Amino acid sequence: MKTIKSIIIPLILPFLIFIFWTNSSFMELADFAWRDLLYTLRAFSFTSSTPQKVNDVIIVAIDEPSFKQIKLRWPWPRTLHAQLIEKLSNAGAAAIAFDILFPEKSSNESEDAIFAEAIKKAGNVVLAANLTITGRQGYETYFVEDPVETLASAASAVGMVNFYPDGDGSVRMASNYVDMRPSIALAAATTALKKTNSLNQNQTFIDKEESLPYNENSQEQETFFIDYAGKAGTVPAVSYYQVIDNMVDPALFKDKVVFVGFIADSAVEVESGADAYPYPFMRFTKKMMFGVEIQSNVVRTIFRDYPINEFPFPIIKWLLFYFLASILIPFRKNPVYLTLSTILALGFTSLASIFAFKYQGVIIEVMPAIGAITCNGIFIGLKEFTQSYREKSVLKKAFDSYVSPDVVASVIADHQNLKLGGERKRLSVLFSDIRGFTTLSEKLTPEELVSLLNDYFTRMTDTIFKNKGTLDKYIGDAIMVIFGAPVWSDNHAENGCYTALEMKERLEQMNQENSVSSENSINNSIQVSANGKETSISGKQGNANGKEISTSAKSKLAIGIGINTGEMIVGNMGSLRRFDYTVMGDEVNLASRLEGVTKAYRVQIIISEETRNDLNLDKFLCRELDLIRVKGKYNAIKIYELVSIRPASESDEECVKMFVQGLYLYREAYKENRWDDAIALFKKALEYKEDDGPSKLFIERCETFKQTPPVEAGQEWDGVWVMSTK
Repeated sequence: MKTIKSIIIPLILPFLIFIFWTNSSFMELADFAWRDLLYTLRAFSFTSSTPQKVNDVIIVAIDEPSFKQIKLRWPWPRTLHAQLIEKLSNAGAAAIAFDILFPEKSSNESEDAIFAEAIKKAGNVVLAANLTITGRQGYETYFVEDPVETLASAASAVGMVNFYPDGDGSVRMASNYVDMRPSIALAAATTALKKTNSLNQNQTFIDKEESLPYNENSQEQETFFIDYAGKAGTVPAVSYYQVIDNMVDPALFKDKVVFVGFIADSAVEVESGADAYPYPFMRFTKKMMFGVEIQSNVVRTIFRDYPINEFPFPIIKWLLFYFLASILIPFRKNPVYLTLSTILALGFTSLASIFAFKYQGVIIEVMPAIGAITCNGIFIGLKEFTQSYREKSVLKKAFDSYVSPDVVASVIADHQNLKLGGERKRLSVLFSDIRGFTTLSEKLTPEELVSLLNDYFTRMTDTIFKNKGTLDKYIGDAIMVIFGAPVWSDNHAENGCYTALEMKERLEQMNQENSVSSENSINNSIQVSANGKETSISGKQGNANGKEISTSAKSKLAIGIGINTGEMIVGNMGSLRRFDYTVMGDEVNLASRLEGVTKAYRVQIIISEETRNDLNLDKFLCRELDLIRVKGKYNAIKIYELVSIRPASESDEECVKMFVQGLYLYREAYKENRWDDAIALFKKALEYKEDDGPSKLFIERCETFKQTPPVEAGQEWDGVWVMSTK
């Protein structure tokens, strides 16, 4: 079922994205951005290899230098425009298009007559008209600004100069007709064609290698994409004054469409705002294009027979998009392959669109595909990551029940850790064991024993993990713990001591809880009969005589803990088929021996001298117990009892103080037979802590040595106690 869900959603998601795309204005903006990128990349490739040449259109620019040279305020005398027409006509211009409105008569009517005469004589002049739309209170008003009748009747054609920007304000498309009237670009192209035909030229006036032929049979599209030659300034332009002053070669205009218009910010002053518009390259150049440049690019587009078109087979396009978005599904289980397939699908889609536009002029709107591929890739990746994370969490949780969380985390972080081998490190190891476990197990049923051990191990394990210990293993009723591996810590010895003391405390709490539970169990097991005698009705051991009832809840536990610090080998030990993360070495064995020594010295926690040396003694109260030689080792070692965390109680501090003094005297007592003096100090320690096991032990030793000295008179005694058992 999970597999079906993981497949169905990625199959449906592209459909939803495609539907959303076609009904979203935001997504439309994404399509516009992609078109702009296509234009920019194509222009960049032409610029860097074979620059675009514009051989069919040229601009006579009304620019800042012209205003400075002519030194006249706008509007300039129309007789000046007449001179321009005459010069351009004599130069052999195919068409002369004024991207300037002449909606009113000149203050001097003779100027209009001269201008009209020049227009009529040239026979290829196109004038501009403008459609204005105003909206007021729910209705719109349309009116057209035409040239004055005198000029319009003389012109070969009148064309509309209006642009219809896309939703983001950028001019990417043009129309051959505006309000059923030809655009100025179409009028100029048609006029140029008639002019060339009148000269009996059987070929077009444009460079055939650079442009497609345009003739009267060419299809006039209602709307079309503008084939921009490049960014602003790509179309050749000369200043107005240069033409008037005969400063340019007339051959520059021969057989070309000449547009006359503003390429100057001064248009702000002359026509209530610069005649400039956003266009595809503006997204990256941050500069608009003047209207006369756009009109020139529109004419160029018409001459090239509308070379830019949308992909003509939408069904094939959407099916291909869907295939590219769905091709990721088979790779969902492999993050590397999923990432690569997503990148390849995005790359193929993008490059296909880029090359189709560059070499064939075909626009493939790939943003829906990019959106679908990206969303599918992210969805599949996140879903598989989430599922993998859940599975890993479940696996980790399961293994946490068998292996230390630190070991599991180490393996998950680096699978290289999952191999046989070890390394030498200075670590701390703790061993703990339940006292009298064999006797205890004989008194309990298997179910009670398991319940008791589970409770004990749970409390002890929580304490171990809390203090950054790594649970190595349970050995029957014993526990082995590593500190400092696999996650290293500088204070591993202190963590081991904190763990031991807290284990001692948690055991006392457990015994206290079990004691209360035992009392409740006993009380619930006794009823008073009619004659007033107590009668037992439940409990493991109970009778009418009121003997003690023993239950598992009443069983009290005692433990011994040994801790040692030193160099040991840590890592995965075992066979290739099965191994265990553990530590090995003499220092590990010593920790185990110290746990056994706790019974002899009647204490719960014994640490080695190496462990004590790694402790901050301002944090822990320790006391030296003895100098011993454990079984199996030749060198004697000092052992210490870990008493408590500091600040300790006054009784503990004074007891330790008296014991240490007694221990010093104990080691010197053989010289002058001062055993009674040592006994007195140990008894003094018992005054502060009456159940102090080590003090009682050394009193017994002193009493023995009084009768049987440890060495012959005159010999030196090293004070070492040899342990005969493990």
